[in-house]
Amino acid sequence: MAPRWFRENGAVSVPGPDLSRDMIDRARVGTDDAAIDYRIADLDTLELREAAFDLAYSALIFNYVCNFRVADGGATYFALMPGGDLVFTIEHPILMAATLVWMPAGSRGPIPKQSAERS
Repeated sequence: MAPRWFRENGAVSVPGPDLSRDMIDRARVGTDDAAIDYRIADLDTLELREAAFDLAYSALIFNYVCNFRVADGGATYFALMPGGDLVFTIEHPILMAATLVWMPAGSRGPIPKQSAERS
């Protein structure tokens, strides 16, 4: 889990917000560290202190956040110290392409859903 890695590598404290109770429960397993604050939170409405973090890390959530606005002062940007970094991952677009079903070996690309259903 990323919060444990950050603590092992020098982070003084690590907030760990997630909207899912299951994900929070899963993250708490094996974590015995009061400096990691796992909590249920909605990132669209999460309030963070100004310039509180030198690093923000986010895995696979920006596709699901409705109100992500770095340019006009979104919460994550607001909470970074000047010169702080935002590191994030997103899902690969092929995983989000509902009209594509599969890509057979040796093909030139994915098979459209309609074609795959007919064969």
